Parts: sequence; structure tokens; C-alpha cells
Amino acid sequence: MTTTPPPAGPTCPTDTRRFALAWLAVAVVGFLAHFTLLDGMGLYEDDHCLIGTVMCKPDSRGSYRELKHWAGPSYQGRPLQYVIGAQLAFRTTRIGGLPLAFLAAAAILAANAGLFLGLVWRPLGPAWATLAALVFVLFPADTSRPMLHVAFFVHPSVTFLLLSGHAYARGRPALSVFAAGLTLVTYETCFPVAAAWPLLFDPPAGRPVRRALVHGAALAAVLVLAVFARRYMGEWRMAEAMGDKSALAGKVFELVTAGPAAAAGTLVTRPADGLDATAWTPAALAAAAAGVVMLAAFAATRGGAPAGHPGGAYGRAALAGAAMVVLGYAGAVNRDPTCVAGRLSSVHIASTAGWALLVTGLAGLAARAVAPGDRWVLAPVAAAYLSLLVGFHVSVQRELVRSWDEQREFWRTVMTECPDVGPGTVILYPIQPHTDLAISQGWCDYLIFRYLFEVPAGWSSPPMAFPVGHHLWGKVPPDLAGYDWSQEVESKDGKLYWKHWVGDRPLLEPGNVIVITRTPDGGYRRMTGTIPLGGTDFPLKPPGGPAFDFRPRRLYPAMFREGAAVPSPLAAASR
Repeated sequence: MTTTPPPAGPTCPTDTRRFALAWLAVAVVGFLAHFTLLDGMGLYEDDHCLIGTVMCKPDSRGSYRELKHWAGPSYQGRPLQYVIGAQLAFRTTRIGGLPLAFLAAAAILAANAGLFLGLVWRPLGPAWATLAALVFVLFPADTSRPMLHVAFFVHPSVTFLLLSGHAYARGRPALSVFAAGLTLVTYETCFPVAAAWPLLFDPPAGRPVRRALVHGAALAAVLVLAVFARRYMGEWRMAEAMGDKSALAGKVFELVTAGPAAAAGTLVTRPADGLDATAWTPAALAAAAAGVVMLAAFAATRGGAPAGHPGGAYGRAALAGAAMVVLGYAGAVNRDPTCVAGRLSSVHIASTAGWALLVTGLAGLAARAVAPGDRWVLAPVAAAYLSLLVGFHVSVQRELVRSWDEQREFWRTVMTECPDVGPGTVILYPIQPHTDLAISQGWCDYLIFRYLFEVPAGWSSPPMAFPVGHHLWGKVPPDLAGYDWSQEVESKDGKLYWKHWVGDRPLLEPGNVIVITRTPDGGYRRMTGTIPLGGTDFPLKPPGGPAFDFRPRRLYPAMFREGAAVPSPLAAASR
């Protein structure tokens, strides 16, 4: 009697070594692309709220309380997101600072890449599964992967989505729906993608249509329960989205059409950006090394073929990928689907697995036009293309390093130009022009002072810094000459308040406001005299002697790893 061997897969002993090598190669490529320059990267935009808040609390319980202040009683309807994210941020920064946090972010990316690789290993075969996993970690429409708040608070939802796929592929539909449901309380845009699993995996028995309908109905029931729960808890974004049903339908249509179009364009244009970015730079070395790793991975997996009929496997992958792409945008009702740079490019995270399948499926179908004996040439072609994407992503890292340097320079200026800050001092400065890839100043800036420096417990409120001109980003006069301040302030009961764009309204006390402007050489200087606020000549805080000792808090050594001397007699005396 002849025994039929089990189908090849990552769990088979004869295939474990090949799978492990491919996974290692993909993980190395992901690290090169997104974390090569981690030693020079820091916190950006929402990082200062979500990561900085957690860093500066003495325990994780205090972190949850502070995050609840920002997210609201319902934690934006994503309680698991804040549990996982806060724990990752607190543990990693407490043990090893930002470097360990970035290594943890790289580990999350590698884990998700491994889950995706395992998911498509049998349907596509080793070689094409490796290609799909490389596209998964290098998808160019999303440039937010190196940002810690995205890695800790968003990517765990991708983990649950992929676990849902594994459960479905193994014939456990109830477990698949449960894992998908976890995305609704982590980061909900990943949830609709789970509806596409029946398109990717053959059912273990007959009745594929019935199985797909039952799966879809179960997901729909979970979604309805989640929507009602969020509305009951008063989660404002859900209430806003559900308020106008016709507007919601129009928004979803825009998401599922404009999102894929914008993302598809990056697959064409960003390899060229990578070519420009890698000219005689460290990125060139990273791209070349990545190409070698990719070639090694393809060589190691060469000869693997999809289970079943090759054409059918590629077509199924492309069809499932296309559905996952569309579904990956359907839930992002509060986002701009055309954003392909910076923090908000995370709108493409949920569709990344779909894009990897779609690109690989179409490439597999196209490769059938090449004679079988000549298909080996496709490996270096794919490696060259993906190496350029590595170069592009390294250029993103370089922009993040530059942004962190700009933040460091600004706060060094605050220490030198504002030694006389006191309770309730408001520091204003023109918002800097920025690239699409990295923003150095944003809505969280007012939190940074209290995270960098110890503020006396008896002070009524800590000093706060606010960028001027967020509505004219890049068009604010660096010296603020002739600037129209009327859009920045509001008057109430004879007092002036700063209109911060997230709702906070700090009091502007005469003689307790400092304005810092940019000089022609790119430096900073402190203004004196008055500025036109509220129809009056508002007196600025006159420069005075040292009144604050700038004792470091936990963010300080992360931003100033080399140390930054504070030229303040008070600070020197306190030491």
C-alpha cells in the first residue's frame, strides 16, 4: 500500500528549514527598509501623545488613565488597542528606551510577515509566497511603519487579521470570526478584509458557497454588535460616521475607489524615488544588501510550485487580493484614502496583505508566458524592483532622522532662549515647512515640555508650546512679520485664549507669552515687545533671568542622547 505524503507547508518537517530561511530573509529585508537608522529616529506627531505619555508615567496603570483622557471613556471604541499599545510602549521604553522600542516594532513587523508568509505558503508555493511576503513588508503606499504609535497601536490588528486567516485555512471558522472580531476593538479597518478568506482558500469539503455565506453572515453579526456597542458608549467618531447615511455611503465609495488608485500609483512611481534616494548614500548599501538577501531567498525557495493547478492558484490569489484591497479601505471612514506619505498613510495598512496577493497573483499569471526553463531570470528582476523599494523606504527613514534632529534643535533653543518660563507660560513659534514624509511640529507639541522637563507640582499649569499657522502649513512667514493672528486666538470674558486645533484653549496672559521666530540662517531668536492680538498690542514676556532649572524627565535622554548643556545658572546651581 502506497502512502500519499502530506502536502508541503510550513508545518511539515521537510519544509520547515525552507520556510525558516524565507521568513528570515523577509524579516531582514523589512528591518533594512524600515529600521536601519533606528538609532537616529525618535517620536513624531501622535507618538508624543501615545508613546511620550506612557514613557513618563511611573507605572502602566497611570499610562492607561492618561491615555483615557485623550481617547475618551470608550478608548475610541478600541480598548484592546490601548491595552496592547500601552504595554508595549511602557515595557520597551522602560527597559531599553527608544532603541528597544524600535527593535520591538521591527519584531512586530517580522512576526506579521511570518504569519502572512505562512498563510500563503501552500496556496502559492514557496517561491511566490516569498515574493508576496516581500511585497507585504515593502508596500510603498504606507510610509508609517517606523512610527512607534503605528507599530504598537495599529499593527497588532494586522496580527489578529492574519490569525483569522490561519484559523479559516485550517477549517476553524468560529475561531476565524473571533480573531477577526478582535480587530474591531484594536483597529477596525482590518475587520472587513476577513470576509475575503473564502476566495483564497479551498474548503476542506464541498459546499464552498454555503461556507462563504455562513462566514460572511457571522462577520456581519459581529460587526452589527460592535457598531451598536460603540454607539451605546458614545464613541464620537462612530456617531459622526453613522449620522448621515447617504454621506457615509458616498464616503465608502470614495474610499474603495480613490484608495486603491492612489496606492497603485506608488507601485509605479516609488521604485524611481528609491533609485534617486540610493545614489551614493547609505541607502544604496541597504538596497544592495537587500537585493542579495532577496536573491538568496528566491534561490532557496526556487522550484516550489502552488498546490493544484498553477494558473488557478495565481488567479485565485489575484481575485482574493483584489477583494482584500477593496475591503481594506471600506472601514476607514474617518480617513483620507489618497494619503500616501507620513502618519496618515497608515490608511493603507489594512489593504497591504491584499496588495501583496494581487501583485503576486498577477505576476504569477504573467510569468506563465515565460518558458519554464527561463523563469529563473524573474528572480533578479524581482530583486531589483524590490531593492528600489527598500531604497525608497530608507529615504523615509532619513527624513524621520532629519525631523528628529529639527525637533532636538528647537527644544535646545527653548532651553537657551526661554530660561524664564513659569506657570502657564505659552511659547509660540512659526510652524516649519515639512516634507510629506515627516512632520517636525504638530498638534502634540504642547505636551513635549512636560515630558522633557520636570515641572514643579505647585505650578498651576506647565509651560506649553504651540506652532503658529497650522492652517497655512509651509506658508507662515518665518519671522511672523505681518502675520494675521486673528485666526489663532479667541476672546472670552475679556481674556484671550489660544485656539489649538484639537480643542484645548490655554489662557494667554499678558507678559507670560514668549514668541520665537526663525532667522534667515535657519536659527531661532526670541521676540520682544508686543504682537497684535485681539485688537490690541499684546505685551510679550520680557526676557528675564533663569527661573526654571530644566531638570530632565524621561523624554530628555531619548531626545538628547549625547547630552545637552543648559546654559542656565539656576540649572547649574541645582546640579
